[in-house]
Amino acid sequence: MFPDNVNTSLDVSVVVYKHSEQQIAKVLETLIISAEESTINKIIIFIIDNYGNFSGEKLKRNINKTNNLSVTYEIKVLHPDKNLGYGKANNLACNLSDSKYHLVLNPDVFFDRPSIANAINYLDHNYDVVLVSPKIENEKGIIVSGIKRFPSFPILFLRFLDIPFLNKIFKRSLDHYACMDIIQSDIPQEIIMASGCCMLFKKEALKKVGGFNEDYFLYFEDFDLSLRTKQFGEIHYLPSFKIKHLGGNTGRKGFTHIRYFIASMFKFFRQYKK
Repeated sequence: MFPDNVNTSLDVSVVVYKHSEQQIAKVLETLIISAEESTINKIIIFIIDNYGNFSGEKLKRNINKTNNLSVTYEIKVLHPDKNLGYGKANNLACNLSDSKYHLVLNPDVFFDRPSIANAINYLDHNYDVVLVSPKIENEKGIIVSGIKRFPSFPILFLRFLDIPFLNKIFKRSLDHYACMDIIQSDIPQEIIMASGCCMLFKKEALKKVGGFNEDYFLYFEDFDLSLRTKQFGEIHYLPSFKIKHLGGNTGRKGFTHIRYFIASMFKFFRQYKK
């Protein structure tokens, strides 16, 4: 479906908004160190600044302090004229380079040392797989779900509310949606939808899909991208691709994020009526 080639470079897109350069440096250090154990020989990192205060100079200085990095890497900071949202900002980077792989990455994700090597090796040896999704730990070291089955409106509403006694009553349905049966296994499995916090693509597949749907400003763009990606190949959950994600729950965010979530949710259900 997608032929192998000798190009072993990796593009990375990281969308930032008021994030500190020191924090991003720590994230990227774990990525680069993890990539050193893989066949990747060059990493091109695109930082897309959706706020406008990210110069990249402190970031580069902090990473350069890390000793003995053998992988060649390049950091490019992009400054759009306005806040483009998550998907459109990622698309900027996707269109600027033609590496063999593309990693969509949140600015609060940290990699286990063998993770990138495991993921690249899996993609290289599984011809029909075009996207892998990682095993995710939260800041407390608890395994959490970044993969999902197709949602229903009631399930999303329950997750949005995140009320303990309701979560207990509807635990079976919530666990089914969150693929708890899959994430408790150490066996790679085909899935329907992957989390946008960390998506490793075969770049050719991502370009065929056309990248993110830019109609989604924030939230559900990863669900939409996953469903469209499945037209070109399989999406697999890969337990040996391990990350730590410090991201929070939508329901605990401010009003603006809640508004984006609700708007994108209705857009998603209009687009994917069952």
